[in-house]
Amino acid sequence: MGFQSNCFGTALAIITFAASGLWAQGSSSIRGQVTDSQKGVITSAAVSLADKDTGASRTTVTSSSGEYQFLQLRPGTYMLTVKAPGFTTKEVENVQLLVDTPVSLDVTLDVASSTSTVNVSAEAPPLNTVDATVGNAFEEKKIQALPLQTRNVVQLLSLQPGVTQTGEVMGARRDQNNIMLDGIDNNDNQNPLSGLNGTNGAGGLNSSNNSGFTSALPIPLDSVQEFRVTVAGDNASAGHSSGGQVQLVTRSGSNTLHGSAYEYNRNTAYTANNWFNNRAGVARPQLVRNQFGASLGGPAKKNKLFYFLNYERHIDSSQQSQSRTVPSETLKQGIVKFKTTDGSVYTLNPSDVAAVDPLHQGVSPTMIAYLKQFPTGNSPQLGSDSGLNFSGYIFNAPVKLDYRTYVGRFDWMVDNAGKHTVSFRGTLSNNGETSVPAQ
Repeated sequence: MGFQSNCFGTALAIITFAASGLWAQGSSSIRGQVTDSQKGVITSAAVSLADKDTGASRTTVTSSSGEYQFLQLRPGTYMLTVKAPGFTTKEVENVQLLVDTPVSLDVTLDVASSTSTVNVSAEAPPLNTVDATVGNAFEEKKIQALPLQTRNVVQLLSLQPGVTQTGEVMGARRDQNNIMLDGIDNNDNQNPLSGLNGTNGAGGLNSSNNSGFTSALPIPLDSVQEFRVTVAGDNASAGHSSGGQVQLVTRSGSNTLHGSAYEYNRNTAYTANNWFNNRAGVARPQLVRNQFGASLGGPAKKNKLFYFLNYERHIDSSQQSQSRTVPSETLKQGIVKFKTTDGSVYTLNPSDVAAVDPLHQGVSPTMIAYLKQFPTGNSPQLGSDSGLNFSGYIFNAPVKLDYRTYVGRFDWMVDNAGKHTVSFRGTLSNNGETSVPAQ
């Protein structure tokens, strides 16, 4: 077994979000209509939208039909405030805007009275009634709460209707997915990666061993803010391929300091053996897995410059159950067995082999010595000839994994409205692994 160290994927991205809508993907939007209690439209009402994390605030006024809209918004939690002369001011808190999921939120204002401000809370994300896209957005709380054996967000992408664990979306080929990371094209399926954090990327484009979501790696779970897989009804903002449209947003800093430190452990003491190992009398594979890391995000300058850092290391000292074909004990003695079409089994001993050999040399001592170097089989049923001359050999092969991932993201708000933002995200992954013995 050889040790290979792969240093791949130093991904650096500089992203500029402008009001012109240059980058439509990786963002969100909100629109709605402002009316009075009699359903009459209110024109020229002042509407403001404030980002609770960064303090960015945008303002607009309603049109002649009472409508407003905000485009190119960073996914997150907002407060919507509507003001109009002669009406109470209405504040709608906890408006959650999810990636690639437009929101329609209508507001009704009451005639002004002694109470000038009405505060309400939008606890649940509004339903998408703006377009026909089909897909569920998973925000940070859901991602952290879902059970995830490998802490690899790729394994959560299949929690959508019509999506398989290997990346086929609504029956489309897995190489037809379009993966966007923070609004930037991140399609890398033609670069075969080898078994990263629970996925097997070996085999090249559209291989049966290559996940359709491989290029979403490497992003530690604590660096993911939210994601969405659109499985049908794509609109004009989607492109590249006819398969699933994957939008993945990494976490950024905010005006509030936040961080985490974690350690996840699994070991042999609370794992189970598989049925084939039990039948062959092979002990359960060793598993000692430690995933640990820390993250920290906050403001370098409030309302202006933010940072988020994440380090994670994944160490596995484990075993994988493997099966190989080895010569049977009779074949190691030069005895050959064969089965006829009627199911009868016949045996040729070394003298019989010499008799049918045109050169009358019989069994080669050199070959017998070579065959005796193979271990004794423990599962004849897995032999290539059902155990006549070859047997299956089930064993636990050691596997050593050591993944280190570093993530850094910095966001600079050029203006207070958040319309122009310069973002830098760098991801570096150092991966070392011991390969499983070949057949």
